[in-house]
Amino acid sequence: MNIIDYVIKSKNEPFLARPFSDADALVFSQIAYYNFNLVSEQFDYSKPSKRYTLFNLLNSDFKDDVLVYRTLMGKSLLKLIKPLKESNRFKDIEIGYVQEILDRRAESQFFALTFFLPNDEIFIAFRGTDSTLAGWKEDFNMAHLTTVPSHLKALLYTESVLKFEKNKKFYLGGHSKGGNLAYYVANKIDDKYLDNLIKVYNLDGPGFKHPEEIFNKDKERLLKDRYLKAIPHSSLVGILLNHDSETLIIKSSQFYVLQHDLFSWLLTKDNYNLITLKRRSLISRINEKTMKDYLHSLDDNEKKEIVDALLEMLGGVELSLFDLSIKPLKTIKHFRKVYRSYPKEKRNKLFRAVTLLIKQWGNAVISISMSKTTSLVKRRKNT
Repeated sequence: MNIIDYVIKSKNEPFLARPFSDADALVFSQIAYYNFNLVSEQFDYSKPSKRYTLFNLLNSDFKDDVLVYRTLMGKSLLKLIKPLKESNRFKDIEIGYVQEILDRRAESQFFALTFFLPNDEIFIAFRGTDSTLAGWKEDFNMAHLTTVPSHLKALLYTESVLKFEKNKKFYLGGHSKGGNLAYYVANKIDDKYLDNLIKVYNLDGPGFKHPEEIFNKDKERLLKDRYLKAIPHSSLVGILLNHDSETLIIKSSQFYVLQHDLFSWLLTKDNYNLITLKRRSLISRINEKTMKDYLHSLDDNEKKEIVDALLEMLGGVELSLFDLSIKPLKTIKHFRKVYRSYPKEKRNKLFRAVTLLIKQWGNAVISISMSKTTSLVKRRKNT
């Protein structure tokens, strides 16, 4: 069963009857993709937020497709609306402190909201990347920047919410970039809040370029048992810049990059636990080694130049992935035009970057395959 099945099956199990679980963290992280900024007041840091029930937010005057506009999982989010509105577990959950900041000039896309549980705990959820190229550019910038604008926005948001919601115990979490933001906040937040931090969810989110600049050793020891990093068995996003030694590997109903979709993650039917596996797929391990070796082979200036050129060739941060898909021929034409306009030296540099990536992938295939063969031989000798 997936999280839609879970919402349906748990509809008559309110939180006071069955406490918050990891499955609820998945649901909340997906709810963060709805455009509730259109149907609620924007949190401006000046006063406590007005609260809205989930039912009222989903039952607004806007059509459902407006609530999922610019999201990458629109169809699944649309399917989730009816079960949420009919669920005694979720429909009366209050939501507040909704904030969206899309800053194309700063190459940043940020969205957060806060869930209020019946037991007076709160769950602060950060949205992952939507379809805006500004958001994707910010993701790519993580390859050469340890801290991006959304990290600072997430920290300011969290400490502002906790200032108004005094002494509340809280969760942090999110999917994709949202999970990365949750980890950042947990490690940078004022120490006075740490006693009330219950758990931090990073659901297939990437790591950090320089984790030693983010993770304080003393704080990491304190929070070790409160981290939950989960990735699907063929993860592509969650293994980027990865530094987590302890990671839950989740079974997915999808293949390869489509496993990044939380709607594909599987839960047990009896107690709604995430179904875990012992190891990741071969392709995921190959991709992790490929990207690790590739990023190590480039300096920060080269990474920035590649990212800047890619976004320029795609049309710039004013566009979205939907804009590109509506007119694919125009996108290809623009890509070629911009590429051809670059000086020969820059074109050659970009070409070498692509060929280097292909070479690193080939090396990773050989390395992982040889390692697997060696391990099989050793196992046979021991039997």
